[in-house]
Amino acid sequence: MPRNDPRDDPLYAEGLAHLQSAEWQEAVRCFEALAARTGDDPAIAAALAEARFKARLDAGPRVRPRRWAFSWRPIIVRILLVISVALLGVLGLNLLNQQISPAVAAAQRARRIEALVKDGQSNLEAWKLDEAAQAFGRVQALDASNAAAAAGLAAVEKRQALKLACAEADARFAAGDLTGARASYTDLAVTAPGYCNATGRIAETNDRLRRDDIWKTAEEAYTAGNCADAIVLYKQVQTADVGFQKETILDHLYDCHMRLGRELVEANPPAPEQIPEALNLFTDALAARPRDIAAGLEQRLANLFIAGRQDYQAGRYADAATRLTAIYQARPGYLGAALIDPLYDALIHNGDGYLALATPDYYRAWEEYRQACALPAVDLVLCQGRLAALRDFLTPTVTPSVTPTITPLPTATPYVPPGPPPSATPPPPLASLRNQIVYRSANDQQPGFWVMNPDGSNAHYLGEGKDLEKQYDALRAREILSPDGRYRVYTTTGDSDKSPQLYIQANELDQYDNAQTWQVTRVEGLNYDPVWAPDGSRIAYVSTHQSVGGDLWVIDPDGTNSWNYTRNTWEWDKHPTWSPDSRKIAFWSNREGTKQIFVIDANGQNLKKLHAVPWDEYDPIWVK
Repeated sequence: MPRNDPRDDPLYAEGLAHLQSAEWQEAVRCFEALAARTGDDPAIAAALAEARFKARLDAGPRVRPRRWAFSWRPIIVRILLVISVALLGVLGLNLLNQQISPAVAAAQRARRIEALVKDGQSNLEAWKLDEAAQAFGRVQALDASNAAAAAGLAAVEKRQALKLACAEADARFAAGDLTGARASYTDLAVTAPGYCNATGRIAETNDRLRRDDIWKTAEEAYTAGNCADAIVLYKQVQTADVGFQKETILDHLYDCHMRLGRELVEANPPAPEQIPEALNLFTDALAARPRDIAAGLEQRLANLFIAGRQDYQAGRYADAATRLTAIYQARPGYLGAALIDPLYDALIHNGDGYLALATPDYYRAWEEYRQACALPAVDLVLCQGRLAALRDFLTPTVTPSVTPTITPLPTATPYVPPGPPPSATPPPPLASLRNQIVYRSANDQQPGFWVMNPDGSNAHYLGEGKDLEKQYDALRAREILSPDGRYRVYTTTGDSDKSPQLYIQANELDQYDNAQTWQVTRVEGLNYDPVWAPDGSRIAYVSTHQSVGGDLWVIDPDGTNSWNYTRNTWEWDKHPTWSPDSRKIAFWSNREGTKQIFVIDANGQNLKKLHAVPWDEYDPIWVK
């Protein structure tokens, strides 16, 4: 039977394992036990000897070279740490790529979408529809299902439709299709209240439609010759829109006022009690055409008749004769007997008055009676008797005729000494006549420009012609400037004005090429003829705010402290001009029949006529 190899014994393997692990005592134990069972086996004996040797070495003192003092544990720890860090890095990178990066990207996209939605909504509110559509489109490119973007694009589309509807309505309004425009604005007011100023446009359209209806009715009345109704309707149109058909309305108003006024003047039999009404009509005609000669003549004759009749009834026969004679010379058939009878009687009374003096003035009495006999009166017996009675008191050289065909004198007005004859030398420049008043005169002998002192004295003729006209216009142009020349006051009708108003504008442009401008007056009626006081504190002008003809007003340049200096009923006060010291204002007025020049203190007191003549004098400029 073969012998078993002791190296196959488990104790042998265990001993080798202890030996390799430097567990010398345990190796010795295993090999001794195996040797006891197997005997003197050489392999076992060698292993036991090696184990005992190493055990002895281990038990005794050991001296090892320094270069062999090497520890594997720290190295292994570091290697494991590096490997761990590497593994963690790999795991972190994998986590970043698979979870964190997508989350960050999603958050960034969400913020981008939120910013674009806000941008789109902001542009939508500002009606920047193209920009809003672009913003919402970008949102949909990032998130096709985004509800805010879809709602925003729907709102953009709706507002684009509203914008188009507003443009179409405005186009209809501008083209004069008021009915269509009103329908469009009404739809807008229903679908989008407050947009496109639809409510205001509807009101404006209704006003224009009413204006057009009134205009149509006024034109029909005018064509039919119904001037009374036409005047009322035309004025309603002017109130609604001062600029609408302006020239046509002024022409028709002029024509209607002249027609109605002349009907009253030419009534048969004459109706002198209607002349004040005729005067108002002629004044209104002049409002339509301020410098019309025919209307001015009619107004002057009516004024003279009213004043002359009042003088006659009050027993002021000299004044009555002066005014009524002026009418007779201008138009002999004016009012027929209503003019001739009081004129005839006034001349007789004047003649009787000259005879009743302490020292009778037979010659002047004779002239009064002669003029009376020259009238086409029905009964001339009285004046003829008076002339016959005076023959014995006159010198033989006087051979007056007593027939009614005697040619009347050119004027029956009191004698007014004429100014000195014009010099052969050219008149002085108007600008050199400082503190004197230059004005226009309708003097039959010397029409044109005159000049006088501020108290009305030393009136003398300057001449007429283009050169004087240019100088006069230059003086007037300077009147509208502020004292430093930086601003000008003028009349215009602004977008929101119903009638002409005063404005002030700088003569220099600012850095944006704009001229500073502000409105001075904001009242109903016509406001015009503004002139700036030399001290710069006030502006005088003419306004129909409280009268038909026009009053003299004064206002501060900032639009405060307006004051009516000459509140009138039918009279006209026009063309103000300041004195060089800003203490007085000169202007012309028809308050006494003819156009005459007056002066008033800057506080609105002490109204005074400067120059009493029987012809028109007007448009003064106080040279500064």
